[in-house]
Amino acid sequence: MAAPRLRVIARHDGAPVLEGTLESAQARVAVISFGASVTDWRVRLPGGGERPVALALPDFAAHRDHAPAFGAIVGRVANRVAGARLRLGGRTHRLIANDGPHTLHGGPIGLARRNWRMAGEGDALRLACDSPDGDEGWPGAVAFEVRLTLDGPMLTWEMHGRPDRPTPIALAQHVYWNLDGAADPGPVSDHRLRVAASRHTPTGPDLIPTGEIASVAGTPFDFRTPRRLRDAAGRPLALDVNLALDAGGGPDGAPAAEAWSAAGDLGLALWTDRPGLQVYDAPGLALPIPGWEARPFAGLCLEAQDFPNAVDEPGFPNVIATPERPYRQRTSVAIAPT
Repeated sequence: MAAPRLRVIARHDGAPVLEGTLESAQARVAVISFGASVTDWRVRLPGGGERPVALALPDFAAHRDHAPAFGAIVGRVANRVAGARLRLGGRTHRLIANDGPHTLHGGPIGLARRNWRMAGEGDALRLACDSPDGDEGWPGAVAFEVRLTLDGPMLTWEMHGRPDRPTPIALAQHVYWNLDGAADPGPVSDHRLRVAASRHTPTGPDLIPTGEIASVAGTPFDFRTPRRLRDAAGRPLALDVNLALDAGGGPDGAPAAEAWSAAGDLGLALWTDRPGLQVYDAPGLALPIPGWEARPFAGLCLEAQDFPNAVDEPGFPNVIATPERPYRQRTSVAIAPT
């Protein structure tokens, strides 16, 4: 693979915002330093031409001001923390609520609204971001790093969080996929989806998990065999659910999830070492940008993650990282013509 190309595209808080481009014979992926965000992913087609498959806004200012974490790395803790508070080591830490009374994706800034440091590293992009002790209420200082590599049609995120004391860390990539084409995206409701998950974590009306890990059988969340993102009556499914994966692992094994375009001409496969996958199809997507005022169901997020609100649920996999046991995640996504 060629070394990534870097260029300055804007400035944020006085610092340059960089864009790095990874390229292979099968794909071209652009990443910006703001939020470590994937802002363009183009699949090269057999007959010539390219298809963009990741939702993106027209320029950096629109992305900064209006994008709902398009393509970003979200955290310190992805998904929701109930009541915007964390109990750890006998203390209660007050976080910043940004989803009603709860904290979503780390807070109103989190990692998705920070300008990471970016550099080329051989044929990879390396992004780094330091979060100090007390940042948006989170305890401990954490050094975050994300390394992205493109191998043929497959992009791999290697994520690390090195804290100076015990603290929760749970990151996720937040790309909105549209395999029919992201330039003028229609609904993804005719995409087909398969997820190797026989269980899910039920939630209350505020999307906070109840603590139960329940079977997907008989629910709208059963994607163990491929099916379209519609209910039995043909209506689009409004999805925002964490599925408990049966298996993940590296790209040598079976994918944890697969998706296909409406025509079936493009396929996506995802591998991860995380225990959960948030499936979200953006039913209410609407942005104050010309052409984006009403784009319901325009993107499908497949967010490899730890379980939501795991900080409150002893029955969920542990998300406390320590200096001796830092956070690590490896997630890979391959998109190619079928």
